[in-house]
Amino acid sequence: MEEETLVYQQDEVHTIPTSLEELSVAGRLRIIERRHSAYIEWRCSDDESNPDNDWAVVNKSAVTFTHHNSSGSVEISTPRRHVRPISVELADLGSYKLTIEGSLVLIQRDGSTHPALQFPGKDAEYFVEVLSRYVAIKRSEKDSTLFLLRDKKTARIDDQLSALGLVSHASRGSRVRKLHGSSSSDSKVCHHTTTLTTLSKFYDIVLSEDDWAEGFVSERGGDDLNPFASLSGLDNLEPGFQVVTLKGKLVERPRVERLPPLTQLEYSQHCDVDGGVRDPQLLKRRIFKGGIHPSLRSELWCYLLGYYDWSSSSAQREVRRNERLVEYQKLKLQWSTMTADQELRNSGFRERKSLIEKDVNRTDRSHPFYEGDDNPNVQLLHNILMSYVMFNFDLGYVQGMSDLLAPILYHRNFDMDQSGMKEQLLGLQHLIAVIDPEFMSYLESSESANLYFCFRWLLVRFKRELSYSDTLRLWEVLWSQEPCKNFHLLVAAAILDHERNTIMENKFEFTEILKHINDTSQRLNLEELLCSAEAIYEQLVASSDVPAAVLTLLGLPLKPSSQVTPDASPTVVVSDATVVQFSAR
Repeated sequence: MEEETLVYQQDEVHTIPTSLEELSVAGRLRIIERRHSAYIEWRCSDDESNPDNDWAVVNKSAVTFTHHNSSGSVEISTPRRHVRPISVELADLGSYKLTIEGSLVLIQRDGSTHPALQFPGKDAEYFVEVLSRYVAIKRSEKDSTLFLLRDKKTARIDDQLSALGLVSHASRGSRVRKLHGSSSSDSKVCHHTTTLTTLSKFYDIVLSEDDWAEGFVSERGGDDLNPFASLSGLDNLEPGFQVVTLKGKLVERPRVERLPPLTQLEYSQHCDVDGGVRDPQLLKRRIFKGGIHPSLRSELWCYLLGYYDWSSSSAQREVRRNERLVEYQKLKLQWSTMTADQELRNSGFRERKSLIEKDVNRTDRSHPFYEGDDNPNVQLLHNILMSYVMFNFDLGYVQGMSDLLAPILYHRNFDMDQSGMKEQLLGLQHLIAVIDPEFMSYLESSESANLYFCFRWLLVRFKRELSYSDTLRLWEVLWSQEPCKNFHLLVAAAILDHERNTIMENKFEFTEILKHINDTSQRLNLEELLCSAEAIYEQLVASSDVPAAVLTLLGLPLKPSSQVTPDASPTVVVSDATVVQFSAR
């Protein structure tokens, strides 16, 4: 075994739960010196006796049942968590986040982000003191909780060069060379790509260096001071392509607060004597602001998903429920009575059935409602998906449908193709470019503006990113269709807004961003995200200079400064002050 020296040790360092379904797990945090490097390690206290165990399963059998008297429903919660030990070589540690409350998050250079750890009291101060013996630590100028790490020798050389006034000059020169390095022959290959790349590089210079002009003078000489020199030729691009400059900025983002979930008593005040809802918009707005108590979900979700009409009486809903039940049984008979010989002659049916069986057998099987062999709820999930195939055979089954159905079925419209997903990602690009042009410019320069790392969020509406209870809460908020269309894109924008400083200051590129974003799964605070998403909405509504594409995306009325002509081309926002319009092909 490799010889090691214990430099720092702190007991009772707990993981921080991100939902009521998680437990806080106590562990031991250490800094250890080995032969060639130093390491930060955290291991669950219960697992110290078995150092070869890579995973600690905490309270494996802990399942609690909560009874809601108002409807007789039972809510299942699962306070358990698989906790993996942390071991990071200091050379691989790029930064960390540390709050005044003592919450620590380690972030590696490759984008890997570890679970948040909570120090007892103010014991984090000594941890930072020991850490500073090995690396240079610099607090972020944009995020007071983010600390960037550098090799001490490199940091010392950089500081010496900076004192001589050489670093910024060299940096400007390298940036200028990078901007002017593209050849004219390359720009003829793809006008759109070349323009976006060049604009991205230019704005990287402008946003990073206040005295960028000095760099151009020293690097290019007095005869070529035009920073748009590499953009020459834009006037000769294909017809329909033009550059439009946006003016003005967004107003300051307001502070938003959430409400508690809608209760049975409050819901009854929205209903008339026949059981119909008096003011559906008012009720949907209330659901958006706080969600629904679990005991009401089985009823109110039927309204939100269009199964019931908001104005229908109790008697009318009973009739509709019986009609739908008969329709479902007919669809189920169509596939359940199909013989093996019939299946052999129907390749389309076989393919859809095979996909459903594979997905159902791995959907939410760790949740008590679906776990175990021969679980009737798993069979019910399978039956509903098979019946939907018969209802809409042309669409058939798309991977991810089981993820969307499972939470709905747990509490007693899916038409997503590739073009639909591309439109959503494009819409998210519009939003980011308007609310945070600096971040969009960074994403473009790091070849990450396609936002493919957000694909999973949009495909299954954040189900893999949140706990089960938070997923249910988010979905009912989205189903309220308040306060605008495509509110889920504002939620995605809120997540990126929360992570942007970590991504930019660690200089993550696409691979690192993807890894970092994936590591935020199950660590998001839903209430904070919803507040942030609503605040972004309020900010856009109150601002006068919002592009028409964004207003249309959110279903908001066009403002005088955002009006476009009827024959205007589609708009793609690419940076903080530029909109590139190009003809649809």
